[in-house]
Amino acid sequence: MPSMHNKELLGGGHATVIGAGIIGLSCASSLADVGLAVTIIARNLPGDKSSQWSSPWAGALLSPHPDASCRAMLEESTARVTVTEYYDDRAANAPIWYEKLFPDFCKVIPSSLPTGATLGFSYTGLVVDPNVFLPWMTQKLRSQGVKFVQRELLSLEQLEGTSSEGVLINASGLGAGQLARDDKVIGTRGQTMFVRCNYDRAIIYQGSKYNYVIPRKPSGGVILGGVSQPGDTTIQVDQGLRKDILDRVNRISKGAFEWVDLSTDVDLDIVGLRPAREGGLFVERKGSVVHAYGAGAWGYVYSLGVAKRVQELAVARDRSKI
Repeated sequence: MPSMHNKELLGGGHATVIGAGIIGLSCASSLADVGLAVTIIARNLPGDKSSQWSSPWAGALLSPHPDASCRAMLEESTARVTVTEYYDDRAANAPIWYEKLFPDFCKVIPSSLPTGATLGFSYTGLVVDPNVFLPWMTQKLRSQGVKFVQRELLSLEQLEGTSSEGVLINASGLGAGQLARDDKVIGTRGQTMFVRCNYDRAIIYQGSKYNYVIPRKPSGGVILGGVSQPGDTTIQVDQGLRKDILDRVNRISKGAFEWVDLSTDVDLDIVGLRPAREGGLFVERKGSVVHAYGAGAWGYVYSLGVAKRVQELAVARDRSKI
């Protein structure tokens, strides 16, 4: 266990994490790493297939993290893939801040861009399969002594005054709208399809349209998407969107999925609500509560960085400085 010399633990060495999505799990792991006793309380736990939380359904396309210590947490559920990104709302010479992170980063020549796209580039990235990663992460946390409690909370006050409360980490995603009384929290509807095939490239198109192809190698197929519908919390499959999604995917993949018959080749239609927030990600401490929510579609990308910041807010050298 790491030494806690010259450090003070808020909450007397115990942390309660509210939420078991990728942000909550990552925060729990980060806090357990520095010696806190951690309990996760959540309405949905890994293994639940509710559309009311997005972690099981996420595209989960990652860029490599520069810290080599993160490798073990990713390697069992990740795969290297060639990623191609297209945009129709950026100039051809627009700067890409992460260009230097990828040795094989290269621009797509204009003649190879899909119709309407103004910018394209490719690189080798990582993709996570949540169906493998979330159970693995749960097992890892249990081995660290993290406890899981399945319970729906209606307010943070329900945990106040309990002997085991300690510091609270509010990683409740969409639930933060009610728990944190934050009216900026908004559900953003996504709809995708899972198709079995061995296609091994990731493609993303952003701007006026939002669609993508993301391989799921451990699951034996790909995710075809999608839509981003802020404020729409309908969890039923929109049948009219299925053909539209497939048509758009074929336009960016040079017809790679023209063989797909929507009536027979789609293994699963997926609808999930991304936990977005007007103004973006919110990570802040208020009293004994550290809030960490609002990642929207970027939960897997932000999770390690958010967990590190939450750890900093929960474990401090000088309590008065937090």
